[in-house]
Amino acid sequence: MRILPKFNWNFGGSLRRTSSDFPKIIFFASILTFLLFAPAKSFAEEQKISPFFNFAEFKFSTTLTIPHPKLEKEKAVGAQTGLKISLKNGDLRCFVTLPKTEFQTIKDCKNWQERRELLNDARYGGKIILSENFFPASVSCGMLSFSKSYAKLKNPSPSVSSNPLKKTFSLPMGLGAVLPTLSSSVQPLCFSSSIGVSEKASRVPVTFEFLKDENDFYAASLRAKYSFTKFTSVEAAATGGRFYIENNSKVLSKNNANFEAGWFYAALGEISFRSPFLKTNLRCAIHQSPYEQKYVWLKGDARFTLGFFLLDASYFFIPTSGKSPKVAPLIGGSSSICRTLEQAEINPQLQFLLNDHLSGALRIGFLASEAWKITDTNKTEEYNVLKIGGAVSYENRIFGFRTDAALVNHLLDGNPPTKSSTPEKYYSIGESFLMRTRLINTSLSASYKHYFPYDSSSALKETLDFDLGCSFTKSKSISANSGLSLVFKDKERTSASADANVTFRIQKKYFRSSVKVGISCPF
Repeated sequence: MRILPKFNWNFGGSLRRTSSDFPKIIFFASILTFLLFAPAKSFAEEQKISPFFNFAEFKFSTTLTIPHPKLEKEKAVGAQTGLKISLKNGDLRCFVTLPKTEFQTIKDCKNWQERRELLNDARYGGKIILSENFFPASVSCGMLSFSKSYAKLKNPSPSVSSNPLKKTFSLPMGLGAVLPTLSSSVQPLCFSSSIGVSEKASRVPVTFEFLKDENDFYAASLRAKYSFTKFTSVEAAATGGRFYIENNSKVLSKNNANFEAGWFYAALGEISFRSPFLKTNLRCAIHQSPYEQKYVWLKGDARFTLGFFLLDASYFFIPTSGKSPKVAPLIGGSSSICRTLEQAEINPQLQFLLNDHLSGALRIGFLASEAWKITDTNKTEEYNVLKIGGAVSYENRIFGFRTDAALVNHLLDGNPPTKSSTPEKYYSIGESFLMRTRLINTSLSASYKHYFPYDSSSALKETLDFDLGCSFTKSKSISANSGLSLVFKDKERTSASADANVTFRIQKKYFRSSVKVGISCPF
């Protein structure tokens, strides 16, 4: 079994992932804080810990895997744990992970040093808010993750909506620095800062963000907002970054599109409009290319609302795809190739609020998405796929239900040269139910997928998934969830897994905790 990077009490090495004593200090400080604040609420209140302290939050999650004896696999356990310390003007976090490890592997470890090597690197970070009122400013440092505009520069590939009844229309701008979480992956060490002018100080609030990580990636973002009324505004942003692009695709070599790895720049401009009836967001980006021509991509999103009718629409397009090598129409900042050349999506919805004593709501939605893509093969080919789906839901104070159906990856045009490059076509059906009582909330969902065979010799593939969840109405301290997943090929079960977990929560004034214990039984 693969042994992951070392974890020892001083975490060894430099600040590059196996960093100095800083993670150790945070980790032991978290344990000490847990011991100090876990006992009781009254003691913490009497001592009035600190005017700068909000609360300490301890999290722990573990899953025990017990395979069926016929699978000839060992029992395994995986876990994540760590602590978040919330301050009046800051946030400190540290998490560590024990990856899924076979019991036999643990038994083979003869001393504590070998057992500590089974732990992943620590993930830690902190944020300090320097000011909040007229000139808000903050500084973050650690293994940060980034979203929003920065994520689009790293990976411009558009996603395909999976929910015909989506409620939110949020396209946030900026760098989106996020501190580590219990389930986050190890990231390079990074420094990020933000400074701005708030609405209290200016009619046009402005925010500037900057980041630099240990691998010399840079990015900056500037955004401004103008409000015409309380509910109508326009916002604009410009984001740029410096990325190291690698030639890590064998397909590029086979298509005579090799290039020398190096630093390349990319910039993204955005403008959005918000009103009670119309919301729009337009994005235009330009990427420095390892080839002669520069990459450009465009993305537009809109939502129109009128009474019970709602319409979402989006369009993505790479106008420079014909000038770049066919196998690499666009390479993002993460060195990933965007294989979607064009994508259009439409999502109309009807929403009815029923005037009954249960405050019921009925929603109906339809989703259609069409895309032109290229294959990841030695001979690159274009193909056109369609996804259509619909959903109906009803919910009130006591119960609710939802029905979903979709046809995915229907090939409209093109001829992918191999089975692996042909998108899997399937249809899916899903049902879910919700019941609320004075004591307990219960949810039940089931879904079925039927995959169309590639040719007459291909196996018929089907999947079944069930999920059951419950939580107490008056007390949110305990919740439970269980699930069953089955995969069939030619009517014979090829894999299956039963899962269950229980979450215990404690919330006091100065201390919070979340402990999740799960079991997985593949059979």
